[in-house]
Amino acid sequence: MTIESLSRKRTIAYLDILGFHEFTIQSIEDPYLISKLEQAMRDAFSWLGGPESLQAPIDSDWSLRVFSDCVCVTNEMTDIGVGSMIIGLALFQREMLKSGFLIRGAITLGSYYQSDYAIISDGLVKAHKIESEDAIYPRIIIEEEVLDLIKDINDLDLRFMIEEYIAIDIDKKSFILYLVFDDEDSWPEANNFLYYQKSIIIEGLSKQYPDNIKIKYQWLGEMHNWALSIISEIIKQTGLLTEDDVWSFFDLIVKECQESRGIKSMLWADKDYQEYYPKRTTNGLNQERIDWIRQWPGSEKYLNQSEGDWD
Repeated sequence: MTIESLSRKRTIAYLDILGFHEFTIQSIEDPYLISKLEQAMRDAFSWLGGPESLQAPIDSDWSLRVFSDCVCVTNEMTDIGVGSMIIGLALFQREMLKSGFLIRGAITLGSYYQSDYAIISDGLVKAHKIESEDAIYPRIIIEEEVLDLIKDINDLDLRFMIEEYIAIDIDKKSFILYLVFDDEDSWPEANNFLYYQKSIIIEGLSKQYPDNIKIKYQWLGEMHNWALSIISEIIKQTGLLTEDDVWSFFDLIVKECQESRGIKSMLWADKDYQEYYPKRTTNGLNQERIDWIRQWPGSEKYLNQSEGDWD
């Protein structure tokens, strides 16, 4: 990239690997953990510019830099570039979580210059500020300027595809939704991932962490339970959910956490999407799901035992 590139805006993400200090201490006694992290990063970075390199070529659309627990990712400020960043970061976050690493960050727009020795970027400074002050939980916050860019995309198919990976939290902050499993071929993958994520959440909640760390696992548990309700509704509507699948959702619930933080889907809030797919935007999703579960033999007994998770 040349100095002139500072005059051109790019999409820029700053990511932080949470718990890295503890991980570093543990790796002194168990050097294998370093190999585990490196392999996790290689697998995760396959979604951000190439499967084999931890640093995408400097002349490609992607640019990627890693230092300790900090990751900087950029792409072109085009419709495709922004979409690639949102979806790529969602898949990156999910891949890292598979190996037990929680990710927090932010995505912004701004100038960006990179050489072999330096990175100069006002967008990176903004992203770091949002990550450190506003993200709080293991989520990647999306700056308003990026959201405005997405809302202006004229290609509705592309816009809907991007918005599917965006959610709005109870504090009104938009973040990247890494739990997107709506393809009929990905249900086994979703099922396996959710079981693994549940184990990470329960393990984190069971440890004697200080409150500022424990709330991260509580948020993850609430996110996990909310995603279950959405996934089950989508699979139900497509007719792909079997009776065995219904009961697997019961096993997946993290009862230690609330069902939902009041998270909303950006896609379902899109007026154009409501016009195209009115049946997917019902406000009675939770009650519909309860009524649907009650049609299965024995479900009432489970609902009564769930301590309000489904009420």
